[in-house]
Amino acid sequence: MLDMSSNVGIRIRERSPMTHLILARHGRTASNVAHVLNSPAESIDEVGFAQAQTLRGRIEAADVRYDRIVSSPLPRARQTAAIANWMGLPIDCDDRLRERDPGDLAGVHLEPDLRARYWNYANRAEDFSDSETIDALFARVAAFLDDVRHGRARRVLAITHSGVSIAVHCLLEGVPSDGDLRFLGLENGDVWQLEP
Repeated sequence: MLDMSSNVGIRIRERSPMTHLILARHGRTASNVAHVLNSPAESIDEVGFAQAQTLRGRIEAADVRYDRIVSSPLPRARQTAAIANWMGLPIDCDDRLRERDPGDLAGVHLEPDLRARYWNYANRAEDFSDSETIDALFARVAAFLDDVRHGRARRVLAITHSGVSIAVHCLLEGVPSDGDLRFLGLENGDVWQLEP
């Protein structure tokens, strides 16, 4: 049972028994190296490809089984999903797993001050031009988690982005008291096993 309405402002339906979410972040991109906000069309680089292969090896060696694999529709996540999919299942795409849309900030260097403001829950009302708000990101990720909880699949592998993993963390664990979300997400090629 989970009710984050007092902390995040979004109510999540009660958990179904034995639902497992394996959440992984895509492999590295050139924008990750340059510390800029990714453009939607960006692909993984050579290191990202190796990270995706390592991710596959880790989940296969641990015999992590899943009965559904779903990916963000962005190329970097789809590429990672195709490599990590050791069970060879069809890969579904779900728009709710997209990275937070940076809007006009795509390609902008993430100076420490901008990154701190962009990923601070206390500043979520700050206007970042046409960027997606933190509240909108959390709402779509909460809807995805609800569908995972109440879907037929009992073990779901989801390949996504740092911002989505931040939202998952906050929806399941709560928002830190200082509102700083920057360091809550998955690193490139990392994986969490959760029971949402």
